[in-house]
Amino acid sequence: MIPRSSAQLRRGPFLCRNSCEQAIRALLLAQEGSTTRLLQTLCRNDISVQVIDQQVVDKLPIALDGELPGTRFLRRLSSLHAGGHVLLDSFSYTALDVLPTLVASELIEGTRPIGHVFSHLWTRRTFRGGDADLLESLWAEVGDPDPPSSRTLFIHTPRAPCMLLAETFRGGVLAQLY
Repeated sequence: MIPRSSAQLRRGPFLCRNSCEQAIRALLLAQEGSTTRLLQTLCRNDISVQVIDQQVVDKLPIALDGELPGTRFLRRLSSLHAGGHVLLDSFSYTALDVLPTLVASELIEGTRPIGHVFSHLWTRRTFRGGDADLLESLWAEVGDPDPPSSRTLFIHTPRAPCMLLAETFRGGVLAQLY
């Protein structure tokens, strides 16, 4: 479960009270670039990463078997936050074998958001549907299921897909706007 240090962070659903907030959520869900950079721009604040749980594993869960290449995967549960609010919760599997060694090492270190670590790599995102298991794994750890504010996607490098990611945007995004 979530470590005690995250208890000071406020986590809540992304509740849209008007059409502007609905448009912001739609933009977040549809964007294909760096989520970290987009959140930094929206929030006009530095973004920090909190790695809640992380392990290097040698195989993917059965439901994800064959989705990513390689034999070493980084399983990570993390949150992006700013100003005491959680902006995004994420759960990911990263194929360490297809990444440059320095990038893989920095991901394992877990001190910078993925968007910053990947900033010098060519990447592309493709959206997935029907990944309820991955989202449920995220929500089982952090709570607050919020399907309308969630998505699953692959991040690809020119060599291969390198990451499978489930994300839930949180109400902290809106709290930073006002």
